[in-house]
Amino acid sequence: MKNEILFRFIKICDIGYITIIYCICAVILARFFNEIFGVFNEKEEEQKGKVRQFIEISFMFWIYGIVIYTVKNIVEIFPSPFDGINGFKHDLVKELKNGSVFTFMFIWLQRNFRFKLLYFFNNILFKTTYI
Repeated sequence: MKNEILFRFIKICDIGYITIIYCICAVILARFFNEIFGVFNEKEEEQKGKVRQFIEISFMFWIYGIVIYTVKNIVEIFPSPFDGINGFKHDLVKELKNGSVFTFMFIWLQRNFRFKLLYFFNNILFKTTYI
């Protein structure tokens, strides 16, 4: 029982460690991509055709997919200070493999991408007012 509690505590600490690494990567890369793609301009977006808007969004998804895949693979290589303690194996933690924290934070911090996507769905697909 005591070993099980210690094991769970170590696992929780490792999940926190993984989360911090993913968050740091997300903030740094989000800042980088915000600089590359610039600020969303609704007036410029109005001038573009539906096909061009779709292609731009698809391109951004493609780039982000590659970034997410790459970061996930790099973070898996990071050694954990908790690996080996009380039989704990860092490589087996599910949070390490899926990268959902990174994906959520990275996409959420992409202002231009989020506004572009909202604009496309609200004004092009659903013909509602822009949020």
